[in-house]
Amino acid sequence: MDLSEITTMLGTLLGVLTPLGGAGAWFYRKQNKRLKEAETKLAEVSVDKGRIEAKKQETDRLLAQIDHQQGTIDKLTERNEKLVQMNAEKEDRHQQDIKDWQDRFDRATDRTREVQREREQLANDKVALVEQIGELKLELARKKCEDTECPFRRPPTADTPPMPDMARDEWHAARDGAGGSDTETNGKRSIANYKI
Repeated sequence: MDLSEITTMLGTLLGVLTPLGGAGAWFYRKQNKRLKEAETKLAEVSVDKGRIEAKKQETDRLLAQIDHQQGTIDKLTERNEKLVQMNAEKEDRHQQDIKDWQDRFDRATDRTREVQREREQLANDKVALVEQIGELKLELARKKCEDTECPFRRPPTADTPPMPDMARDEWHAARDGAGGSDTETNGKRSIANYKI
């Protein structure tokens, strides 16, 4: 076959096939439809892939934010535990201080009560002593002689004469009978000679 025959055959074949091109499209319509659907699906998949990438980026950002927040929560939890421990230690110290203060208060209260009992006892003793002193003063006043010449004078002074061999009443009776200066008209001793 020579070249001109080949070109003629090709031209004829092309001439026959050219009008069949529209018919070829009709024969391949289902396949073309599937191709268009596949291209549409590919475009949709491409859009979905973009969305997935965007969601993945958002998810990565949120995960990083969660990690950061978890780190912050861990730090705050650790700080809170330290503060709770410090607060517990302070509370223990305060409770110990309160207990110490209560013990000191109890000791001071006991000491105050003891001092009050002692004061009451001393006051009672003082009252008893004052009463006893009063009784002794009364007894002394009854027995004390203001007569400076009396040998029975209590308490004696440097001028008190020595005691005679007779009783006090006898000596006073003898002296009063002799006309002493401290007698009343009836011969009894004057009450002015006694200090009350």
